[in-house]
Amino acid sequence: MYLKLLSFELKSFFRNPQFAGKLVLKILMAFGFIWLGLTFVGLAAGSFYFIKDKMQQDPLLVFSSFFLYYAVLDLLVRYFMQPMPTQNIKPFLTQNIRRTTLVNYTILKIFFHFFNWGYLLFVIPFAVLLIADGGYSIPGVLMFSVGIMFVFYFNNFLNILLNKKDKVLYAVAAVVIALGAADYYGYIPLSTWSGKIFYALYSVPGAFLIPVVLAGVVAYLAYRNILENFYL
Repeated sequence: MYLKLLSFELKSFFRNPQFAGKLVLKILMAFGFIWLGLTFVGLAAGSFYFIKDKMQQDPLLVFSSFFLYYAVLDLLVRYFMQPMPTQNIKPFLTQNIRRTTLVNYTILKIFFHFFNWGYLLFVIPFAVLLIADGGYSIPGVLMFSVGIMFVFYFNNFLNILLNKKDKVLYAVAAVVIALGAADYYGYIPLSTWSGKIFYALYSVPGAFLIPVVLAGVVAYLAYRNILENFYL
């Protein structure tokens, strides 16, 4: 059924009166994603060796110390840039297709969107360097990588819950900015806390399951939210 829905979407795309304009947009987006992917790969190597050789510090610990800030930035970028795929699926409500099937298909599309799997282009090279040139254990790095990826999936589904809730998003952003300023001026060691929390994904067995479970909970809430608001 999911492949059938995908074929319906493709047919709808090619038969659209604005096909030429949308095709150009898709091509530009593809080039943008390719550029972003190459940037991620370059950042993985560049940040690893800059921290290790220039800063003479632990790449994993430094990464962990600043990851909380990036996670918040990622959420903000998703909110303003990541499209909600439900609009392309809603026309199928007129067909003889169960609503739950359409919502499941929507969740799958979200799960495999570049905004999610694209981070593998950073995480995998960074993980390889941690093992090959950093002396980190393979099991620990694998746990860390899984945990980090599910933080992004947590953001992904949280973004769905925050969709069109500007006040909530701005409140969260304001709190984080305030905490960041407090960290910068030495009032709150936020980067230290971030380092301890995310480094634990590597050093504490099973800690990586925490973001996995949290992402699962938020994914379920997002699923219920889409299902309850999925109508023409």
